[in-house]
Amino acid sequence: MQPAHEVLRRIYAAEQREEECVEPFICSIRALMAKLPYVLDNALQVDVCYGLLHRRVTKRVCREGIRNVDELIEKCRIVGDTYKALKCKVDSVSKNIVNSKSATITDRNLTRSSSPTTECEIYGFTQRGGEVEI
Repeated sequence: MQPAHEVLRRIYAAEQREEECVEPFICSIRALMAKLPYVLDNALQVDVCYGLLHRRVTKRVCREGIRNVDELIEKCRIVGDTYKALKCKVDSVSKNIVNSKSATITDRNLTRSSSPTTECEIYGFTQRGGEVEI
């Protein structure tokens, strides 16, 4: 059996990574807590788990009112599902925007200029025949 200070060190060294799912992360923290030679009360377990969560989760899950780790997992699961759904939508929209911009840019021949244009409202580009210059 490991000494308590080593187990606590492992617990506090583990922070949730960007793309790591909440439920397996909290389960791994709970497993480490189970290795302690003493039992932590529910509030302390929630505080430890909540403190190690990624910022994108803690911004959306309020610590107040959560009485045990199971409630924390449930609220975090909802946030995680919402995050995944939004990320999928944003990714598909981004791909569509990139595809439409690349099609637009390849359809035009652009060269650098020193004034803004009405075409793209960006300094340095005007539409001219010939090659693309940047």
